[in-house]
Amino acid sequence: MNNDLISRSAVIKIIEDEIKLKSSYVEHNAQIDIMFKVKEMPTAYDVDKVVERLEVNSMFAQEDDEPFVMLDDAVEIVKSGGIE
Repeated sequence: MNNDLISRSAVIKIIEDEIKLKSSYVEHNAQIDIMFKVKEMPTAYDVDKVVERLEVNSMFAQEDDEPFVMLDDAVEIVKSGGIE
């Protein structure tokens, strides 16, 4: 996975700012279409998948039976956004 996670709201803000600057009806409509497509895109970081992978990769400590995940595994899971 590459490190190109972006904020959907930041992209929408850029498009909205461009819409305000454009006077062409065609450009305006095209930007609105793009904005709606961005809003419908799935997020790049799936928190539920991260939690699920952390749970699957957890082990139990012998002393207190509390689950834990090795740091290297946890870092890899978080960086991947939960995607294997």
